[in-house]
Amino acid sequence: MAHEHYARPVEPPAGWQAQAFLILWGLGFGSAVFFAPLIGLLFGAIGFVVAGAGVANVCRHYRGQLRGLRLDDTGLTIYRCLVRPRHHSWTTIREVEIGDRGVRLDTLQGTVRWDTEVLGWRRLGLRIQEALGQGAAAQPQGEAVDPTVVAGWLGIAPDGYLECRPRGGGGGIALVLAPAWLLVTAALVAFYRPFFAGVLSGDAPRGMRVGMLLFTTAHASIFFGTFSGGLLLTILRALRPRHGIRADVAGLHVRGLFGWRFHAWDDIASVVMQDGRWQVAAGDDELVIEPSWQNASPLVRALQQALAARRDGRALPRGGPIPDAALSLARDRGEEAQAERGLSVADG
Repeated sequence: MAHEHYARPVEPPAGWQAQAFLILWGLGFGSAVFFAPLIGLLFGAIGFVVAGAGVANVCRHYRGQLRGLRLDDTGLTIYRCLVRPRHHSWTTIREVEIGDRGVRLDTLQGTVRWDTEVLGWRRLGLRIQEALGQGAAAQPQGEAVDPTVVAGWLGIAPDGYLECRPRGGGGGIALVLAPAWLLVTAALVAFYRPFFAGVLSGDAPRGMRVGMLLFTTAHASIFFGTFSGGLLLTILRALRPRHGIRADVAGLHVRGLFGWRFHAWDDIASVVMQDGRWQVAAGDDELVIEPSWQNASPLVRALQQALAARRDGRALPRGGPIPDAALSLARDRGEEAQAERGLSVADG
């Protein structure tokens, strides 16, 4: 088989903002070592110890964290942060168990697990099952779920759809914060520019200039990150594309940055609540449903019922290519009104 990569987002440590502040503060405080021979050594040592402790804590957090998997003809290779990759050949893999929250792999070297954060996690488990002869092809196919049953899960007519999407938009927030971000950034640049100019063009000894550059850079990073960076991050979050999900008896039509994607009900791998949001693994996609979205509750209930049906051995509807016309939103008002009559679920 051709090699396949499955990535997992690397998670920052809890309270990473405070951790970054301590590291930068420590570096700035440690710059005192360049300014005075005695008291500077003391304060500089304290500062560098604080910064070093922060860096060590970050390294401990990332060390061993799963960041990706690779499947090829020789077996499975697991990549973790700051450690050497570990390879499990096909002869050492014994069993694969796929659940709603991830995959467990039994090997001669021990147990390997990966969760739904791995993009395409269920596909990877199925690929290994197929290679070991334990896949769906070797298992009897259960009774298929009737489309009317799926319509009942969604609370719609068989020819209708359920639309789940964010309420409102973030354009107003971005419009209000953009001038504030420009003003704050310009003020910070004007404040710190003389300091950097003085360090780079001054006649002080090299060690003194290094210390002043370290001090100025560390503290400028704190203020830029806290004020300018915080405002910019809020603006970007408000402007990011807000995808919507349109569910019918065939599957989920997901609107994203590059148009619409389709996932059949059989593509749904898991639905878990994480960080106050519903995380839905569908094929190689990771979908997010906020509880505050329109029709979020009935859609999540339908997804959970689909997973329960799969656990009972029933076959969920499988998808195929969806014509572009079926995904188009360019309808006149009469068509929209007719489609809305197929909705029997109130907003919630």
